[in-house]
Amino acid sequence: MTSIEWRPSGANAQRTLVVGRSGTGKTTRARGLAALAPRAVWLDPKGLNEAGWPHIVQADLFADIGTAGGRAAALRDLLDQHGRIVVQLADRPDLGKTPKASDAAQVDAVAHAAYTLGNVLVAIDDLQGVMESAPTYYVMRVLTMGRSRGVGSLGMVTSVYRLPLDFVRQTNHILAFAQHMAEDVDRLRAIHPDLAQASDLEPYEYAWADLDTGTVRVFGPLAAN
Repeated sequence: MTSIEWRPSGANAQRTLVVGRSGTGKTTRARGLAALAPRAVWLDPKGLNEAGWPHIVQADLFADIGTAGGRAAALRDLLDQHGRIVVQLADRPDLGKTPKASDAAQVDAVAHAAYTLGNVLVAIDDLQGVMESAPTYYVMRVLTMGRSRGVGSLGMVTSVYRLPLDFVRQTNHILAFAQHMAEDVDRLRAIHPDLAQASDLEPYEYAWADLDTGTVRVFGPLAAN
């Protein structure tokens, strides 16, 4: 059986999506994958710290630094000390005319730091929410061009149908947990026919598609904690 090779960061870093409705195990698996990266940033727009990592940083730390080099240096120092950090959004009305604009400015500042620093995994909880609210310049740089800088991405979504098809097709790996919406199953089938079996998976089972090799394997069930 063909093995699956996953590269979270560094040379030939890869783009990964973990998809599935709530309660199926996608966050548990994403947490396990992110823990394999030597350096990782878990961007946490919902403020829940589902990564469970102990060191939490406010995103406005980076937004208050005006230069790319300064942002990258601040992130490097944090990662040198902690290895993996959770970044949450601060209540900063001065950074935007609306809460959404303030959040976007903070998210972009974190992505800017990671993209400039390089050789890091950026995990984005609720990627579809970030994408649907007009993804910012450096978020898109991380997602579409991060590989050239050793920046891998790990996005968590409940509905793959709500992401642009062209964007999904550029992903290297898709881990599909149980899906019940026909639109999501059809989108997965369009990416790889064997991903359609997500409609039949039990909670905490998942199909892993390595789209570089065309390999699809089913794993699980995961432990539920």
